[in-house]
Order: sequence, then structure tokens, then C-alpha cells
Amino acid sequence: MGHKLEKKYIRELRKTNNLSTEEIGNWTKKDDNKLIALYKKNVPEIALSKIFKKNISEIRSKILKLKMD
Repeated sequence: MGHKLEKKYIRELRKTNNLSTEEIGNWTKKDDNKLIALYKKNVPEIALSKIFKKNISEIRSKILKLKMD
């Protein structure tokens, strides 16, 4: 991921840090694995948001969290 995009995502995450734990906590291990697999295949984030029925900022935050682990 490009450095500029990474900064953009971090800024967006700082804005949306007020997400409740329910919104973040309903990810299963199966969903995590599916998200990473699709992300590695370069599936666009808008498509990922529709697949998982989440907003784009949630998808971005989850991807960043999984990449750091």
C-alpha cells in the first residue's frame, strides 16, 4: 500500500474511532480469513464492503489491524 494511502486511512480511522465495540466485535475468524484472502487478490474495498455488509472505514480498519498482527 502506498505511503499516501496509508496516511489517508490512518486519518480516516482517527475520525471513526468512535465505532462501538459491537460494530467491530462481530467479525469471526472465518470472516477475517476471507477478508485477507480477498484483499490479497486485490478486490476493491467497495466490493469488500458490500460482501461483508460493512462500511468502507470498518473494512480499512480491520485490514490494517490484521496486517499488523
